[in-house]
Amino acid sequence: MRNILFLAPAVRLDLFARWIPRGPQIFKRFRMFTMTDAAEKQDRIAGPIYPRSLLYMVSGCFEDRPDAAIVGMDRYLRRAVTSAGRDYDDVRLWLQEGNRLAYSPSPARTAQGLQTNSLHHGSFDDDPATLASLRFIVGATP
Repeated sequence: MRNILFLAPAVRLDLFARWIPRGPQIFKRFRMFTMTDAAEKQDRIAGPIYPRSLLYMVSGCFEDRPDAAIVGMDRYLRRAVTSAGRDYDDVRLWLQEGNRLAYSPSPARTAQGLQTNSLHHGSFDDDPATLASLRFIVGATP
């Protein structure tokens, strides 16, 4: 089975729309793990120098226009924003189908394969809940 598994991706929403939901369906299952906006705001990568997460920095400082819509950011998936352009609704609706989106921190009793509790972008690949979800998705046993 072919899976695409994203861990808090720093990819622009327009590029994601072009290659994943609208692109050739060369995969069977897609799942993206990311943080709620509240958790994202608490992930301070540079303390008082830059008091937000890595994806906030990418969106605000490293794209060709400030506040670029990044698909791995909850704030762009819950409400329409000008920088998301025409792709916003397509991506948001596509991600809501078929359990394609998992938010950290996961609420209690979240289904297997959707659990994640990383509170830092660099920790998704070390987070026990996320790792258990990834193993579940690919059918691996610990």
